[in-house]
Amino acid sequence: MSSVKLGVLGYLYRDGSMTPGALAAAEGVQPQSLTRVLADLEECAYIRREQDETDRRQFRLELTAEGREVLERDAVRRAVWLESAMSLRLTETEQEMLRLAAQLMDKLATYSGDQSSDDRRELQKEELI
Repeated sequence: MSSVKLGVLGYLYRDGSMTPGALAAAEGVQPQSLTRVLADLEECAYIRREQDETDRRQFRLELTAEGREVLERDAVRRAVWLESAMSLRLTETEQEMLRLAAQLMDKLATYSGDQSSDDRRELQKEELI
C-alpha cells in the first residue's frame, strides 16, 4: 500500500472522521488530489463515507475495522524491521541514544506551544542547570 494511502488511514485513525477537505488540508494537498486515493480505499473497504449530520451537502470519511487492521499490520511490520535494523547495525550505546531521542520526540509532540511566559522561564532555568 502506498505511503499516501497509509497516511490517509493514519489521519483517520488518530483524528477520527473528517471531511475530504479537512483531510486534504492535513495532508497538504488539494482535495482533487485525493479523489482516486479515497476511491481506492473505499473500494477496499478500508474507509467508508457517511453523510455529515450537520451539513448534508458534505460527507465524512471514517476508518473501518479493515482499515484499522491494515494500519496495525503495517505498524507491526515497521516495528519488526526497526528492531532488526537497530540490533544488527547499532551498538548498544547507539540503541540507547535512539530510545532517548524517541522519548524526547514524544515529549515535543505533546507540546502545544501555548505555555505561559512563566512556564517558558522555568523551562529555560532547567536547561541552564
